[in-house]
Amino acid sequence: MKLLVACLTAGLLASGCEQMQPMLAEAGYTHDLGEFEVERIGFVREMPGLGDGFDGGGYLKLELASAHQLPVGYPTYWIGVASDYCPLVDDHKLISFGEFDNGGGGFWDRSSSQPIEKSEDGAYRYTIYVVRAYPPPGKTHDDYGTPQSGPNAQSEYDIIIDENDLCLQVFGGDHYNVFARSSVISVKHEAIRAAAIEARLIEAP
Repeated sequence: MKLLVACLTAGLLASGCEQMQPMLAEAGYTHDLGEFEVERIGFVREMPGLGDGFDGGGYLKLELASAHQLPVGYPTYWIGVASDYCPLVDDHKLISFGEFDNGGGGFWDRSSSQPIEKSEDGAYRYTIYVVRAYPPPGKTHDDYGTPQSGPNAQSEYDIIIDENDLCLQVFGGDHYNVFARSSVISVKHEAIRAAAIEARLIEAP
């Protein structure tokens, strides 16, 4: 019975069912990774160090601050970032990557990582990169082998053109279950548009 409940819990969390999280947390199945404040956003051409291969459209870089340090062990043996247009329903609607540790630890193996050090002002700072558009300009789904239909389909999107607010969430767990999540991080489209104008990706009206 306990195994069944754990499996159902993992499925609900992985599907992004936010309304279930308070109840599940009360039952001891989730861990709160805290709140993140967006300090600044801007578009960059490249995403240093992570080598994702989604070149061509640029990335929305979110610089975050938190009062809490993200652990490199329990409950985040692996860690990632969920991203979707608001409200957050699909963890993987958009493609995002996070820098949540020092030492080059990968998404699936953080054994060589060290936690982010506290800044002089007492905050811990992290970075998230959201792939601006999928597929990137000049590319197709075939270039990445991504399905266009079915449960593992990758949606086509452009966070500048689509004019939607972004919702993101830091999450983690082990290889099989998601059982640690932060509060939802939201970014208004007006701020995204202003950053795109500053980066000269679009023209000011």
